[in-house]
Amino acid sequence: MSLESEKPPRGRFLHSVRDVYPPFRVDLTVLFSKEIIRHGWSIDWHMRNEAKSGPYTHVVSPQERVFLSRGGGKEKNGSIINNINFVAHDIRLVFLILKGNYTFVQVMDDTLAAVLGLFSARIKGLPFIYWMSFPFCMVDVDKATDKDLEISSFHRLAYFLRGKLCSAVLYRLVLPRANHIFVQSEQMKRDLAAIGIAEEKMTAVPMGIDLEMLTISGNKQDVIDPRVHGKRMLLYLGTMPRARRIEFLVDVLALVVDRFENVILVLVGDAPPSDMAYLRRYVELSGMKDRVVFTGFIPRERAWDYVRRADVCLSPFRPIPILNSTSPTKIVEYMALGRPVVANNTPDQDSLLRESGAGYSVPYTERDFAEAVIGLLEDPVRAEEMGKRGQAYIQKTRSYRVIGDKVNEVYESLIRK
Repeated sequence: MSLESEKPPRGRFLHSVRDVYPPFRVDLTVLFSKEIIRHGWSIDWHMRNEAKSGPYTHVVSPQERVFLSRGGGKEKNGSIINNINFVAHDIRLVFLILKGNYTFVQVMDDTLAAVLGLFSARIKGLPFIYWMSFPFCMVDVDKATDKDLEISSFHRLAYFLRGKLCSAVLYRLVLPRANHIFVQSEQMKRDLAAIGIAEEKMTAVPMGIDLEMLTISGNKQDVIDPRVHGKRMLLYLGTMPRARRIEFLVDVLALVVDRFENVILVLVGDAPPSDMAYLRRYVELSGMKDRVVFTGFIPRERAWDYVRRADVCLSPFRPIPILNSTSPTKIVEYMALGRPVVANNTPDQDSLLRESGAGYSVPYTERDFAEAVIGLLEDPVRAEEMGKRGQAYIQKTRSYRVIGDKVNEVYESLIRK
């Protein structure tokens, strides 16, 4: 997880996240364990754990330690035990802060940990930072109001009440009192400002990419998939749960096939078994079975091999409130790998494509997506030019080296104040 720091030590901070150890998200493993540590910071992680045994404190390096919750395992009743342990783990946060020697406290996406962290930081006289990478409180409200979700009335009510309580605590108690707030996008910043959160204490930190890792993976020998040989290739990279509505892209493919006979759609990623079964059935019923390639879950570096071969990369995001302020990783990866993109016009995607010229930002309809894809397939020279513009833009604005510098500036500013 760690990288030896390149600069003199600046201090140690406590970072509480809701992720299970070891984390896999690049905004944790690269931004913090690589770039922030490169700036001389040391990090004590407060993370979740599902293992029933093993050490609950890991010393990863002189710059990183991890404090883990106790786990209940993944067998029957394990999730109940895990949830109880997670609450106890959040309470433990108070003792870590009060007994520790920290420069500041940071909590990401956990309302209970945020309340306890804010309270403890105030007692110690430490700056408190909240990092909001996703509007998780809205997830419960969204579940409660989603008519397509097959749950009981009792669960709908429970989700609704929990979401509203979470929102009240986070937006009325935690965020107004935080010394600084990192948000996922400029749109999220605008959304919070609209409900009274001071805009001057918010910094947008969108998803980025590790260009060093990208370069290393590019030096590896590609593995050719015979299913894509000789085909014009449309590609989607990411998770495919039913809520993502990936069948949308199957319908787009059906429209593109009317103009280009040798086009296929490659779906790189996975989903829960029932959701994947639904998607495969949809593909069969649509008559596109011979034109859709499922890779399943594969390592990131292997997935990038597929992206490099794609003629057009696709990033559909359902235009619903809960996704409006997100910052997708896939479109950044597409652009960093020099591929032209077709995406729907959610705020972050629209901004990326408009400023970079790396593709087309279109309304979320099958017809608009298909027309944009056809335009790129008809003019491969223009498509390659778009890909190169996107690659240059990402190198200047969305590498985690650049993002890490930005975050470090905020940390140093807080300490000076």
